Amino acid sequence: MAKDLKALIRLQKWHVDEKRKILGQLLKNEAEAMQAIKMMERQHEKEKEIASSDPMLARGFDAYLSYYMKKLKQYNLALANIRRDIEIARDAVADEFKRLKTYEISQKNREIKEQYELDQKEQKALDEIGMNLHRQRQALEEDD
Repeated sequence: MAKDLKALIRLQKWHVDEKRKILGQLLKNEAEAMQAIKMMERQHEKEKEIASSDPMLARGFDAYLSYYMKKLKQYNLALANIRRDIEIARDAVADEFKRLKTYEISQKNREIKEQYELDQKEQKALDEIGMNLHRQRQALEEDD
């Protein structure tokens, strides 16, 4: 019975690891999205400086600004979706980890119970040996 639970624990550890890998990839995606947004914002600052210094380039700034706002909105939406997925993945990791701990605690309790039963059997055997020795001594003393 205990071996079945150990196999289940190994399987559950694998599940936890898989969920953690997914979470790790999502966190990496979040960092990449945030980096892309920062790069866009830096590029936007450069474009503003260029447009303010050259009147000819300032005419095209409106088109760039429209493009920038559209892209920024897309990146922010993607980032929001990634963060939602991260929360879902964190919950999944927590659930799998909770299941793992439940199995581990159950296994530990089984091992404690098995050890207790083994100790009881051993104590019974020792008690019986002690009683037999005591009876033999009494029988020898009565014979003397």
